[in-house]
Amino acid sequence: MPFTPLHLGPGVALKSIIRSRMSLFFFVLVQILIDLETFFYMMQGAWPIHRFAHTLPGSTAVAFLALLAGLPIYRWVRGLSLGTGRFQEARDFLCKENTTLTSAISGVLIGAWSHVLLDSVMHSDVKPLAPFMEGNGLLYAISIDHLHLLCIVSGMAGMLLLFWFKRRPKRINEP
Repeated sequence: MPFTPLHLGPGVALKSIIRSRMSLFFFVLVQILIDLETFFYMMQGAWPIHRFAHTLPGSTAVAFLALLAGLPIYRWVRGLSLGTGRFQEARDFLCKENTTLTSAISGVLIGAWSHVLLDSVMHSDVKPLAPFMEGNGLLYAISIDHLHLLCIVSGMAGMLLLFWFKRRPKRINEP
């Protein structure tokens, strides 16, 4: 299914570890853009539904498109006045003021490559190294149930860590 929220689990886990060095906004944006390809081919009734954007070279190209398109979108979202409440918290969670170009680049690249990796494990039409190599050596490397569980657990662990970092007092030289 395109636009799966399960891809976000490992992203949130990585964000909780590398924190200010990865933008979650750009991670999410590239996930959506990559799955637009899948959505397009699903609507056409065409096979395969995972093509260029679901390869490492293709996802890298989409990552840089996401970076270029995402910078003005990021600034716009960051400037939205949402008052208080859940929308404000969601915006602040995704769009930290201290996002740098480096964190945006790492967000799109980690997002793109992890997307291909996760989809390679469960979709038979993903060819992660195309056009250089046909096939998919990662297909069913673990069961789909275990993959989903890994995504869910990593997302929950990442959320707990992010909230813990947000609540604890900062040290003097900490980002």
